[in-house]
Amino acid sequence: MKCACINVEVEDGTTFERIENRVAKKQHRCCECRRTIEIGEQYENFAGKWDAEFWCFKTCSDCLSIRKSFFCNGHEFHSILSRLTSHIEDMNAEISSDCLVLLTPNARALVCEMIEVAWKQMEEA
Repeated sequence: MKCACINVEVEDGTTFERIENRVAKKQHRCCECRRTIEIGEQYENFAGKWDAEFWCFKTCSDCLSIRKSFFCNGHEFHSILSRLTSHIEDMNAEISSDCLVLLTPNARALVCEMIEVAWKQMEEA
């Protein structure tokens, strides 16, 4: 089974954007899973300007691996986990191992837990 991308229609209204992979010199909060990015941990820093407002999004390596594995055609910040949950439900919890092998160990555990929850919900229905 080939990995299916989650399609997200994204309007690109950015005036500019800058994406950098960084190593944390202080603690940050991941914009997706909300966990603390610890000192010394790698993360993605996305900065840009939309509609005359500046925004900065920090994404931990686990959520970044989920985004790279499942969101091939764009994404919206703050929504990858909820969209992935919906995708798993839409796919009847049949997710290709091709998607899972690209994930970090923590991200793989999280996605497998989401699949287990979806299976349980299908059994109860």
